[in-house]
Amino acid sequence: MMKPATMTIQMACEYTGLSSSMIYNLINAQRLETRKVGRRTLIVTASIDALLDIDQLEAA
Repeated sequence: MMKPATMTIQMACEYTGLSSSMIYNLINAQRLETRKVGRRTLIVTASIDALLDIDQLEAA
C-alpha cells in the first residue's frame, strides 16, 4: 500500500502514535514540513518518516 504524500494532523497522530499537541509542537519547532491548502494544514509524509527515521527501521 502506498503512503499518501501528505497527511492531516489526525492522520499523522494515528500514523506516529503521537498526540495532536506533540504534532503541533513539532510543526511550530519546524521539525515537520507542512503545506497549507485553504484552512487545512497538511504534513508532508516524508518529513514524518525522516523525523522518525522510518526508512532505516524498515531496512533493518
